[in-house]
Amino acid sequence: MTVSDEQVCDLLDGLGKPGRSMTCLPYLCTIWAVAIVVAALTCFATSAYASSMSSSSITADRAGVLLETFSWSLLSNRELQFHQIASQAAVIKAAGITHAWLPPPSVSVDKEGYMPQRWHKFEAENTQRMAIQALKNVNVSVVADAVLNHRCGVSKGACTQQYTIFEDPPAPTWFIVQNDYMCGSSNTFCRPSAGVKPVNEIQVNSTFLLPSNSSSQGDRLDESDCGCIDPDTGDNFCGAPDVNHADERVRTLVVEYLQLIMKFGYQGLRFDMVKGFSGEYIADYVHAASSSLQFAVGEFYDGSLPKVLNWMRNARLACPAFDFPLRFLLDDCVSTDDYSRLGTMSPEYSKPIQGIASAMLSPAGVVAVYPTLAITFVDNHDTARNTRFGSGSLDLLSAGYAFVLMHPGFPTVFWPDLMDHNSVASDVHQLLALRRSAGISSGSHVRVISATSGLYAALVTPSLQSRRDPSLQIQTLVTVKIGSRSWSPPDDLIVYSHDYDLIHHRITHNENWRLRLNGKRFAVWTMDIDFRVS
Repeated sequence: MTVSDEQVCDLLDGLGKPGRSMTCLPYLCTIWAVAIVVAALTCFATSAYASSMSSSSITADRAGVLLETFSWSLLSNRELQFHQIASQAAVIKAAGITHAWLPPPSVSVDKEGYMPQRWHKFEAENTQRMAIQALKNVNVSVVADAVLNHRCGVSKGACTQQYTIFEDPPAPTWFIVQNDYMCGSSNTFCRPSAGVKPVNEIQVNSTFLLPSNSSSQGDRLDESDCGCIDPDTGDNFCGAPDVNHADERVRTLVVEYLQLIMKFGYQGLRFDMVKGFSGEYIADYVHAASSSLQFAVGEFYDGSLPKVLNWMRNARLACPAFDFPLRFLLDDCVSTDDYSRLGTMSPEYSKPIQGIASAMLSPAGVVAVYPTLAITFVDNHDTARNTRFGSGSLDLLSAGYAFVLMHPGFPTVFWPDLMDHNSVASDVHQLLALRRSAGISSGSHVRVISATSGLYAALVTPSLQSRRDPSLQIQTLVTVKIGSRSWSPPDDLIVYSHDYDLIHHRITHNENWRLRLNGKRFAVWTMDIDFRVS
């Protein structure tokens, strides 16, 4: 595999080292000539890995939109929602949706599907298959909601009298961690093992079982312990036993489950609650799930940018992440009508990274650091359960979508905001059409023009990749404005080429901005120019 100098520079940028600057060339020479810098070798290996993942379009610059096909209330009857999704497939496609995230696929102890019990048994199997096929028929990729952090047993084990006996597939107690505390209690689901391996263990098709004449299906050792071996590698989830991803045998079962999901018809994976286990395992799961995997995203539910970035780097940049830091910041900015934090950057993240200029998008967004790995959104089934974005104001919701859909990143649309018959759905459909016609992608370039009280304004230009395509002569520029203050694009606006020095175009009086959408709290303009003119 060949890795270009630019790819290495991109990676060094992402890891906080000098990027496409004068210091990059000698640094690269050192890498290629003498492999003596351990950190550089580590970066190179990660770059090669990320490059291989990009070949499957999981982390590459791409134009696409994800639809979350449910809200929390709609999950109360997953079969009915699967049927509804199937019936709306043509509408979903016409709106410009490229990927659809479906409700959790497996049988669960809760109606919603986030307390999975029998991994290998699919909820409403026939209707779920119908929804998958209906979306595939209109060329929309189907994404499964993989809940891997925790799992509920079918019956109680003798050791702690907790639900630690698993079926479909069966698994001994080393399947769960030893220090998973139950809600409101100092007790754990499983007591630590003394380090002795389970006895009478046999292996059938990579799934570990006990002989049928075993006296206990839940406990694998003597009465002094329960057989669980490893501590948790992430945050504790008190509602159900946490899965022990540190055990290779468990990871084998997880990979088998993911491969079963893919064989069922899914083409992408959304990893639920990834705060519960180390990100290092996600990279392996993404790689092993299927060679045809088209989409992956992890739900690291946290507003802290350093924490989300740390998880992504632990996952070797093999899996995009939902941009919770941006969502929480954007909600606050839109609600207060103060956008000053959307145009400045803390010193730690002020470097140009992967095509973002020195005037950075956001001090809290993944999209400002890894735009092609940021899955942006306004609301989802969790954030909308109590208070909607902008306290539920339709005008503020539309403003949020104007930001997300007119900026880089891989945006997500929430089912009610596409399907409800209100002003938000109308705005979302029009914004989706504008994003598609303007060619905005996850790697597009954004330059913040104004970020202050009452006004946010930005210029969005094509990605470096599209600008290098000689067949794309005329390309579309976008300016977007959010906030209560009036604003329109200035006549003397300059389009810079940020750190690549390829384009420097001054807009003249012969080129006019066209107002495309004008909402109460947002507006969008477009202009077509010849980017080959310098």
